[in-house]
Amino acid sequence: MPTGQRLVAVLFIGIGAIMSTGAMMVTQNGEPEERMQRAKELAEQGNWKQAGEIYAKLTLDPSADAETASRSLAGQALCQLQLNQVDQLDAVLKAAVAARPNDWQVLQGAALLLMQTQHQGVVADQRFTRGYSQRNGGGLIQTLDQDRLQALKWLLVAIEKAKASGLAEDSSKFGQLYLNFADTLILGRAGQQAWQLQASTDLKAEPDYIDIDSLDYTPARFAPAIDDVPITYSVPDSFEAAPNDGGRFRWAIAQAKGDREKLGAIRRWAEFLNSQFAVETLQQDMWFFQRSTGTNDKGQVEGIAAVHTLTDDETIAKLSTGIKRFKLADEFNPIHQYQLLAASENKEYAEPALSILFQTFLDRRQYPKAAAMMRQSIDRFGPGPQNYKLDQLNNIIQPRVSFDPVGSQVAGKPTELSLLFRNANEIEFTAWSVDIEKLFTDSKLSYRNLANRQKPNFGGTPDQQPPWLESPGELFSRPEIDRYVKGQAATWQQTLEIRENHWDRRIQIKTPLSKAGLYLVEGRVNKGAHKARCLMWVQDSVLTRKPGDAKQMYFMSDAVTGKPVAGANLEFFGFGQEAGQDGQFQMAVSSFAAKTDLLGIATANLKNNYQWITVARTANGRLALLDMEHIWQQAFAPQSINQLKG
Repeated sequence: MPTGQRLVAVLFIGIGAIMSTGAMMVTQNGEPEERMQRAKELAEQGNWKQAGEIYAKLTLDPSADAETASRSLAGQALCQLQLNQVDQLDAVLKAAVAARPNDWQVLQGAALLLMQTQHQGVVADQRFTRGYSQRNGGGLIQTLDQDRLQALKWLLVAIEKAKASGLAEDSSKFGQLYLNFADTLILGRAGQQAWQLQASTDLKAEPDYIDIDSLDYTPARFAPAIDDVPITYSVPDSFEAAPNDGGRFRWAIAQAKGDREKLGAIRRWAEFLNSQFAVETLQQDMWFFQRSTGTNDKGQVEGIAAVHTLTDDETIAKLSTGIKRFKLADEFNPIHQYQLLAASENKEYAEPALSILFQTFLDRRQYPKAAAMMRQSIDRFGPGPQNYKLDQLNNIIQPRVSFDPVGSQVAGKPTELSLLFRNANEIEFTAWSVDIEKLFTDSKLSYRNLANRQKPNFGGTPDQQPPWLESPGELFSRPEIDRYVKGQAATWQQTLEIRENHWDRRIQIKTPLSKAGLYLVEGRVNKGAHKARCLMWVQDSVLTRKPGDAKQMYFMSDAVTGKPVAGANLEFFGFGQEAGQDGQFQMAVSSFAAKTDLLGIATANLKNNYQWITVARTANGRLALLDMEHIWQQAFAPQSINQLKG
């Protein structure tokens, strides 16, 4: 989760603790504990109003300790959320802070609840109301910056009060307090909003919820740089010495002293650096960085686009001044920071860090390094649910093959397929002829059954819809394929040349298929280690449609010469919704036939709002089709042509 979005879920964590036990809340005479338990029971029953009233009183009760007050504040906020009373949150938080100004737990809880709520509201009659459902005729405003400022002020006071209370600064609680302060500092300022960290938030100012623009907009920018050198943030000597919010953020995470909190600080810093300097920032310019998969590797080892040539202390990133290749010191290198996390014994941090390093090296096309990260993750933490880690590793190191989409090709001429593969040195192909007539027959039967109010059924398979006839690929995704194939059309083999570093290669494969028809082609690499399938049309005829005056005109022609095909039979099959005598809509079908004239033309008057399938056939075996066309036809409006004289 990005740093700026990782807010501690005090609201739900607090309620979860409340719901699970009341034994932790030892207070005077046990009274607050009993009331907390009662509120818990009411909330479990869905009595949010009564539970909220108990929580509200308990938050302000001086006999309740600070921890209990903080948890009850979270409970009260949850009840308001369930009752759609978010407009009351501001008053509740301010009342709690005013009643318990010296309790750092309450101050921290109020700040985090403010960070989790809706950051928008309405201003009407010089009064701010949070939420978008209470419009009251006012103008909608965005309040993220105002909420952030208020939360920062409360957290600063919380830090002071925590010190005054004697809370050890190397404790886990104090470390989390600093991390919460850091999260609030960077809220709305991560990713392409990080340029705002160059400014210093005025922490002496009071948040103004009245005199602000309606919906603020801040432009997205890439990592700021001066003279192509990225701006970085070092740890200042003190909070007061920080030159900007970026320095304050570094100071805050540096104060986390507990073992777990130190790892949390490193993760926050790594995520921030990754959002600024990773090669992922080039994503919108991928048209420039599209990797070549041919045999010419020269373009991939030269120039700024060669991300696979980066060392671990280098990156190619898009800065505010453009795309640059530069080195990064360990302190500002996201790879180094994630390596620190990966080296820890804490699974909560080490396993995600290895996953991010895996993806980082994938983005850099450094697949051996990516595989090493995944092997380490598997060795230390197991293969993951459903062995997903092993699958990711095998996708890199094992033979893989896929077909690129290919358009229709002309019968009687050489045909080709586009193949993408890696880690494979041989491939075997098998092609089968697809029985398009059986597909069409079963599709018509399926729609007719629907028109008779029967359950969906295609080819004897319950709940299956007819496929797209021009590309029925979903029918052949399962191992069994003999249902709609007429027989084996061809087999052939080809040797492949493996590229280094587990890189992909794309080549054109010549096929022996030249007879008109629809073919299912399967490729198996390295004796069946991996396989892929595709469909390929080889056509000798083309059918085109043009709207006419209240009718449709169809033209059948030779795919090579364009000459008209006369005497072809055109079968029209349409389906759509029709209102019955009871006023209820149900499926209806329509079918008829027509023939092309000497010019290869046939006309048809088709029902509007139907989906139409048109199949053209000739006595000598030609076939062409148009699939699933939604028709809306109307008569042409007559145009009056009048001569105008100036």
